Amino acid sequence: MTNSGNSSNIIARRAKPKDVLAISTLCRMAIDELSSERGGVLLVGASDSGCMGLDAELTALSSGQLENDNYELNYHWFVGVVNDTPVGAAFIRVVKLHHLSIAQVELLYVEKSSRGHGIGSAILQLLTKWATRKSCVGIDIPALPGKRETKVFLEANGYKARSIAMFKEVDPV
Repeated sequence: MTNSGNSSNIIARRAKPKDVLAISTLCRMAIDELSSERGGVLLVGASDSGCMGLDAELTALSSGQLENDNYELNYHWFVGVVNDTPVGAAFIRVVKLHHLSIAQVELLYVEKSSRGHGIGSAILQLLTKWATRKSCVGIDIPALPGKRETKVFLEANGYKARSIAMFKEVDPV
């Protein structure tokens, strides 16, 4: 992945089949970065789990199932692009929470060298439009404990904490 640092060439768009390799690379980067963080393994899964457990959805993208604004599907991939190179990726799906629809961001990742240029914010704006079209009442996105920069970024984009998930490891029987 490369970044010229020129923010005038930043766009966020729906992912296309040609983006699958770049998204896979970004997923691997996310797994590598987050796995060493507190709670990261629980968020991204084991390091050999492919694209954070989203392999079936990535296959749907590669086969063209997500082309032509197919809003019948309750999930989608998006990319943030600088100078025609994807440097950020996002995956979002609709989940039911009681009687409401919530958009759940399973992945939002921008490569380290491309952060701070508006790519993540551009992707979040696109995710908001998608969630609105899906009649969702809100968007949930995970943030790991201790990841202050993630919290600040999300708050700057209008997000606020609505819950804290607690976890205790137990020995399996």
